[in-house]
Amino acid sequence: MTRDEIRRRLAELAETKYAQFIRKLTPGCESLQYGVRVPALRKLAKDILNSDWQEIMTPLADDSYEEKFLRALIIPQIKCSLDDRLTLLEEFVPQIDNWAVCDTVCSMLKIKDDRFRLFLDEYINSEKEFERRFGLVSLMYNFLDDDYMADTLAVYSESSSDQYYVQMGVAWAVSEAFAKNRGMTIDFLQNNNLDKKTQNKAIQKIRESLRVSAEDKEYVLKFKK
Repeated sequence: MTRDEIRRRLAELAETKYAQFIRKLTPGCESLQYGVRVPALRKLAKDILNSDWQEIMTPLADDSYEEKFLRALIIPQIKCSLDDRLTLLEEFVPQIDNWAVCDTVCSMLKIKDDRFRLFLDEYINSEKEFERRFGLVSLMYNFLDDDYMADTLAVYSESSSDQYYVQMGVAWAVSEAFAKNRGMTIDFLQNNNLDKKTQNKAIQKIRESLRVSAEDKEYVLKFKK
């Protein structure tokens, strides 16, 4: 599917009020926003996957929010080798400029492979806010099982930041870790190098979780900084 065809489809699906809503949800995102709802983007991504998906991978100076969102949907679904997928991600991750596109691609990447874990280190240590969030949230989605939990929590311990979307990504990940392994996460909450804001946000998210008991929601308050 050509870029012109994709943009025509996006224009046809656009909703002005929804575009305004998305702008409020993604402050700082400077890309054009058509205002296309996610179910429609998923359908369009499927159509692109069934035709010629290569053209959408080429970033343009006037890329829209939706074109980046389409890449986030398409890259995890392409039938290709891990090496090829990592190459696509290397090209794509620097384009991410908002949390929605970031978290979409992270949530769809199901790669429990040590090569992917090593690949994430570049982004975990990046100074760029959304590159770092990509690394930390991808870590959450793929490496919070028992085999990787200790290593992953050690990474989060050293992930203090003054960047809002990094802080929120780490807090989210710690709350997910608590739901998966209460004991190890309590040890983490007692002894880590997180900044005060991220630690306390993690505790807030644990308390908001439907997978955490009422007793534990009270217990974790003792770890507030």
